[in-house]
Amino acid sequence: MKLFQVAFPSSVAIALVFMVSNPALATIVLQDWQFNDPNGTNLSAVANTGTLGTAFNFGGPSTQNGNLNLGDPTFFKWDVGTGQTFRTASFADLTSGQYVFEFVIADWNFGGSVGETNNGIKFNFGDSTLGSAQLEFEVAQSPGNDIRVRSQNSNNGNLSGTDAQNQLGGLDLTNTNSVTVQLLADLDTGIWTTQVDAGSDGSFVDLVTDGTGMNSIDRIQLIIEGGANGWDFGGVQGTAGDFVKIDSITLTQVMPIPEPSGILMVGSVAIGCSLRRRRR
Repeated sequence: MKLFQVAFPSSVAIALVFMVSNPALATIVLQDWQFNDPNGTNLSAVANTGTLGTAFNFGGPSTQNGNLNLGDPTFFKWDVGTGQTFRTASFADLTSGQYVFEFVIADWNFGGSVGETNNGIKFNFGDSTLGSAQLEFEVAQSPGNDIRVRSQNSNNGNLSGTDAQNQLGGLDLTNTNSVTVQLLADLDTGIWTTQVDAGSDGSFVDLVTDGTGMNSIDRIQLIIEGGANGWDFGGVQGTAGDFVKIDSITLTQVMPIPEPSGILMVGSVAIGCSLRRRRR
């Protein structure tokens, strides 16, 4: 039996261990968008095989070859304008237990956005009334020629923490390596953390490590953001410009596993849910 584990901050105590060989004992996948739908399927119509199976409220971005395409890939182009465009998956409040929210960026190109700060995507995750954490993948505000992955409380509601904002910068504007971003939440304590793997090797780097106040979850919200001039767009018959391809979006509930000794191991979350997504 192969075991994987990653510890929450020390304030959450002991590690929770995933039994990858029998994931049904350890996890329940509540939301699972893998984007394996036929090419051109709108976001609002894509399959969600999770037990909740929530749909996004609007389309726009569409699938191509197992990814959700945002922007200007070769086919199924979608012109991202200026400002923010919201796509929301809302569900009944979750108020207890431990959860992992994860999204995986397959590849991206923001070569046409040098100096066009904030072009990119964000996810709001949490409670629409009490507050959501924000996870960003976008052209950095300074110097504007690289990609940053940033996590922060969204400055509304009751989310806080001394380390309420942190980021990993320096990613190239054009890349074909995948990036995995995770938020780990314990709704019973309100503690949440975030981390990013920008090397596709399972080596996660901490972002926010001591977020507090996340005691309920009722939405996953995708925000597509365009700066003053929007994303570079070649048009339906033109050369492809800026884009982001999302490989998957998942929300997994983590179930505590009693050891033979009777000790209940609670607290942190393993990265087992990363290992279950398809590999290309």
